[in-house]
Amino acid sequence: MDSNVYVPLLSAFGGAIIGSAATVWTVHLQLRSQDRRERVRQATSLALEEFKLRLDLAKTGKGPSGVLPISVLCHFYAEVLAALDRGDLSVKTMRDIQERNGELGKLALEISPLPSTLRRPKEAP
Repeated sequence: MDSNVYVPLLSAFGGAIIGSAATVWTVHLQLRSQDRRERVRQATSLALEEFKLRLDLAKTGKGPSGVLPISVLCHFYAEVLAALDRGDLSVKTMRDIQERNGELGKLALEISPLPSTLRRPKEAP
């Protein structure tokens, strides 16, 4: 056969492979982004419900006198949902998440614009 036939054939084949790979990669990125958005939406919804519950308990005096900022609760639920997605939800993972979330909660309360009477009381050393 003539080499003039192979060049366009290989070029077309290479272009088809590159085009299909680009499509698959684009769909993969879109799905990953959509999954992340959905996880953030779920974490925010869970955090908002817990925030409302904690606020009601604080108002009635049946719970702690202060309420953590909702950003801390969102962080906690985002971490838990990410661990569920990875298939890595264990006692150790939950303890690690709780430890990181505790540090974030302390920082959030330190920089909180709320009056000191509405903040959670500091623990005795």
